[in-house]
Amino acid sequence: MAEVIAGRIAAGVYAPRRRIPSEHALCEEFSVSRPTVRSAIALLTEKGLVKTVRGKGSYVRGTDS
Repeated sequence: MAEVIAGRIAAGVYAPRRRIPSEHALCEEFSVSRPTVRSAIALLTEKGLVKTVRGKGSYVRGTDS
């Protein structure tokens, strides 16, 4: 799932500084549990692709982030 989201970021489906879909939306899209989604987002954060803002969601990092 993290690879799919990373691919979407690379392709521009999820633009820089824009929010990626919510955990709930990703759970439904990929038919997985919330901990699985959180693990994928954590991987993307480690790779520097997204930034999570508590209470707001996860955002694609911009070139200046």
